[in-house]
Amino acid sequence: MKKFQFCKRIMSFVLAMTLVFLGPTVAYAQEHDLSAIVASTDQTNTQVDSNKENNSSVVDSEAANQTAGEAEQADTAESTSDKDKASESTKNDKADTSSENTSDEATNSTEDTEDKEDKLNDKDDDKETSSSDKNLKEDKEDEEDCEHTEYEYKANEDGTHVKTCKECGEEVTEDCDFDDEGICKLCGFEQPEEEQEDKIFEIKVNDFIIKAEVPAGTFDEDVEFIAEEINLSSKEKELVNDTVSLGEVENLYAFDLRFEFNGKEIEPKEGYNVKISIESSTIDTDVVVHIKDDATAETVDSEITEDKVSFESDSFSKYALAGINGQHVLYKESAYGSAYTDQRHTEQNSSIASGGFGDNRIAVRMFQKNEYGIDYYTDKEFAPKEIAPANNNDCFIYSPSVYDNFTFTFEAPENYYIAKVQLFEIYDDSSDNFKNAVKTFIPQENEKYNYSVSMTLNRMHYWNKVTNAVVIDLEPITATLNMKKYTEVRANLVNYKNGNLTGDSDKNAKKYFGDNFAFSSGRIDPDSNHCRYPQVYQGLAKNDISSDGVFRLSNGNDKVIFPEKKDYEKAPWSYNEYIDEYYGDTPVQFNLDEDGYWTLDSRQYKYIYKDNGIRPISTSNKKQNQFRPFKDKNGNYEDSHFGMLLPINFSVAQNGLTNGKDTIFKFSGDDDVFVYVDGKLVLDLGGIHDIVKGQINFTTGEVLIQGDYANELTASWNDSVYYKKGIGTTNLYDIIPENNVLELSQKEHVLTVAYFERGAHLSNCKISYNFKKTETRTADFSGLKVDENGDGLAGAEFTLYTDEQCTQVATIGIGKPAVAVSDASGTISFTGLSAGVIEDGQDSVQKTYYLKETQAPEGYNLPDNAIWQLDFTVFKNTKKEPIRKLTALNDAAKALSLDNNGNQTSVDVKAIENVLTKQPKKLSVVKTVTYGSDAYTDADAQYTFKLVEIVTKYVDVYIPMANQPYTVNGHLFTTDSNGQFVLKANEMAVFENLYESRYQVIEEGIVSNEGYTLDNYETRISIDGNVEVNRVANVTYDTNKEKTVQFENILNKVFDWQLIKVSTSGKSLRGAEFTLTSEDKKTTYYGSSDENGLVKWYGSENDMASGSNPVVIPDGSYILSETKAPSGFAKSNDSWHIILDKKDGLTAYMSNKGDLKDRTVVENQNLANGVTLKMVKLSFVNQVAYTLPETGGSGTYIFTISGVLAMLWAALLLYKTRSIKK
Repeated sequence: MKKFQFCKRIMSFVLAMTLVFLGPTVAYAQEHDLSAIVASTDQTNTQVDSNKENNSSVVDSEAANQTAGEAEQADTAESTSDKDKASESTKNDKADTSSENTSDEATNSTEDTEDKEDKLNDKDDDKETSSSDKNLKEDKEDEEDCEHTEYEYKANEDGTHVKTCKECGEEVTEDCDFDDEGICKLCGFEQPEEEQEDKIFEIKVNDFIIKAEVPAGTFDEDVEFIAEEINLSSKEKELVNDTVSLGEVENLYAFDLRFEFNGKEIEPKEGYNVKISIESSTIDTDVVVHIKDDATAETVDSEITEDKVSFESDSFSKYALAGINGQHVLYKESAYGSAYTDQRHTEQNSSIASGGFGDNRIAVRMFQKNEYGIDYYTDKEFAPKEIAPANNNDCFIYSPSVYDNFTFTFEAPENYYIAKVQLFEIYDDSSDNFKNAVKTFIPQENEKYNYSVSMTLNRMHYWNKVTNAVVIDLEPITATLNMKKYTEVRANLVNYKNGNLTGDSDKNAKKYFGDNFAFSSGRIDPDSNHCRYPQVYQGLAKNDISSDGVFRLSNGNDKVIFPEKKDYEKAPWSYNEYIDEYYGDTPVQFNLDEDGYWTLDSRQYKYIYKDNGIRPISTSNKKQNQFRPFKDKNGNYEDSHFGMLLPINFSVAQNGLTNGKDTIFKFSGDDDVFVYVDGKLVLDLGGIHDIVKGQINFTTGEVLIQGDYANELTASWNDSVYYKKGIGTTNLYDIIPENNVLELSQKEHVLTVAYFERGAHLSNCKISYNFKKTETRTADFSGLKVDENGDGLAGAEFTLYTDEQCTQVATIGIGKPAVAVSDASGTISFTGLSAGVIEDGQDSVQKTYYLKETQAPEGYNLPDNAIWQLDFTVFKNTKKEPIRKLTALNDAAKALSLDNNGNQTSVDVKAIENVLTKQPKKLSVVKTVTYGSDAYTDADAQYTFKLVEIVTKYVDVYIPMANQPYTVNGHLFTTDSNGQFVLKANEMAVFENLYESRYQVIEEGIVSNEGYTLDNYETRISIDGNVEVNRVANVTYDTNKEKTVQFENILNKVFDWQLIKVSTSGKSLRGAEFTLTSEDKKTTYYGSSDENGLVKWYGSENDMASGSNPVVIPDGSYILSETKAPSGFAKSNDSWHIILDKKDGLTAYMSNKGDLKDRTVVENQNLANGVTLKMVKLSFVNQVAYTLPETGGSGTYIFTISGVLAMLWAALLLYKTRSIKK
């Protein structure tokens, strides 16, 4: 055949050209191996359609197989009519594939197919097409394939890349080929490092539980932790003894600790430490020694408690736990840490005066003194506090045979460091002994927590009975704050009205919340109100507030200690009894310290209310550094007696570590502090006290309390910190539902600090935490509940959930269920929702809740199946408004969801409507009043009504309509908790959306400036035109859905009175003045008579003198006295008793009721409304000055007596004159 290859090619070419121009249909397919197939017209059209739909130049393998199958079916059909015709399948052979595909594949270029599409016809020419195809295939067989010698590679950024032939353009996706550094050898894509997580290994070795906490990145390999208890060789024991400077080793436990990978020991990478903890109930350890592979050893800084030893290391081999002979121990595991010497004492219970003295002996006593040993007010130093032996001047006595040079080793307690050690020589307990130190030793930075120092001690002699006093200065650890990096936590701060700030009396103490929780000077009974300095008084607060998230005292009352912001702003006056000032949902600033904790520290800065939050400010005097958020009466930030409720949303890593350290919350300050985790009390620092420290270790669950006052340290591990013990320091995981930190890490939590300053004087507050997530955020959400008319609908209860199935109720703050009820305007409000926690490096966080209506308003259906999704996005920049989005999650919710225009929607829902079950009803209550005379009108009177619904069950039940909305003149109001509402004359209250059939409206009272009561009125009720005399309106609805009730009050039981000044002849007298004084002498009115003798009354003498502002005398009991008589008349000394009562009349008497009957006249006056007014007129009579008044007036007596005396004097002069003449 090959001889005629060239001829064949010519013949095939001629035949092909003929078919192109004459044949109705030609199908053309090309592939890189040059094989081709010509299929039937129907098949080719199918392939063209497929390529068009996919808009792709290359059909994938599935499509190719499908097309090949169709081609095979077409060829099979043709072979039945023409057996000489061979059906062949096109094979799609890719250059990078080694596997053989036995199935036929046909892959047509879309562009070629589209070019040929118009040339394809019917099946009449199938035979010719098939023959041409066979010839074309033979022509192709000998053509050379593309060799694919050069490629281009493009990374997909996912561990794969696209390999493209530079010659033919074929593309293939394949996995990257990474080198040792994780970089693809072909495309250059750099493999991202797998994000490692911290790991915790735990192994039980005999009686010991050994745990290794490995920070992420410590090892590149997936290592295995191995721990074995071993016996040390004699040489290794000797090495341990030589290394331990504390004294002779008595107890020794040794372990081989290591990490292995594939049987090979591996050390941590440089810069990484692994934390090891060894627990056992039988452990007795004073020091940890690392025995290195090079036959050297060193002591390891460690934390040692009664049953646990913890330390960190970057190198592993053998570790020994050594217990020291007791005679080397000065004190151990105390509130002051531990201290040892390399010398053995012979006695420790003897004073020099009682047998401890001996020539050449050495006596030692241990003391502590720190900056807290200075009185805040006087700057006077407290005497150092004796630590050991601490019993009536006892000393550690050392025999004459010991060396003078002692090596002391000190281990600082947790949260303290060793600032210095001093040596004093003392001879008695005088404070003067500690004025001049013999020697002072300052630890280096790396020695502050475990410090060894050598000092030469003085021996006792008969002439020199000296004691060596070693004083250690233990200072609280303080970390410098980065003032440029801070976060904010929202809190509610309450300034309570001050109690007494000084004195021991509880006379002015404020006991708003019960006798056991007084705001005072801190020096009153009972014990819970008396300052205990370095001790706590536990049990004052409730242990569990998780049910509703409201902080309460264990023996408190019903007063709300920390009102919610929305409640306080709604009715601040309701808290006036005990609250002066309130900051709600206020940001409190925490700065990042150098140890990685977010910290508020009032010993470094003063914290005040500034820039709408609690923020630190620098002061010139260290004493001013306190926590003082409120101003005192002088306008200075120095006020006492306040509280703060501070919720902190947080989460922890699975291993409990944050940046390789245990996750810890710390507090230090005064006074009461109660720390809750998810509503469970975990840290109780109750009582009035000085600075007390407390901490919660979320990694281990351990809780610690420490006190510090006047050089005395107290601690929870020896119970010295308790004045009254309650929960003590119960492990966190024995209190909350989670059993360990792994379970705790599964979700977000809330830690709540309830802090009080109630003992006056100092106010210290330090709060630190290093939670994994640092930027907590809360957000508010307000929705709208509407009725079928689109108006606000009250009384609909909604609940938020954290899961789509709506089984886990979300919480707010301490743990209050996220439940809200729509108010009169239909508003649904959730305040203080957790919106998530922003991690370092992030600018925002998202949070999703699920909303469901859980109780419908009366008269409406409850949409049981409707669920909405509420999405929050909050930002690190708190000035940026959070994004809120409410979406209908299912069709049931969508049917009730409306947009801003009232149209149904499923996205960006603005309102949720309810479907009625009962038809709404309307009730109008109209108030009218008739007086009959303008003189008796009381336009400002307010009339009180009560609305009651009548629900019939077994009997009629009368239910006050509390918080029921109504309108007056278009203004919206609500009834109070008793269903009461108020109207003035000619006002109408309109109640809508009432759903019961029967109601009562009761007129209950009146507030009147004129002294009127309802008994002064006749009340007529008109219900839709039907009038009855009553004060209770019974309203029953039938087919009419609107009712109007009119209450008309008719003033008909009214007495009035007048005082008229007259002479004995009945003439009206002008110019008399009177006083009318209430019987309690608190109020006096002043009156003067006019030309008609009528007395007008005034509120003051000035008003009386000017005749302005006359007043109406209110009902009551009075004393009437004349203070000035009219000209020419004598002033009366009589006093009248006047009792005024507009309803029952007037009573007037001097000594006995009825003795002024002859001066009393009652006149009836007919008013315009047909009512008769009874006017009581009282006549006050005066006599002329020359007539001796019968009532005891002195006016004429003076003139009469003067005349008689003048006549006698004239007679006497006449007699003497005559005598002289004689």
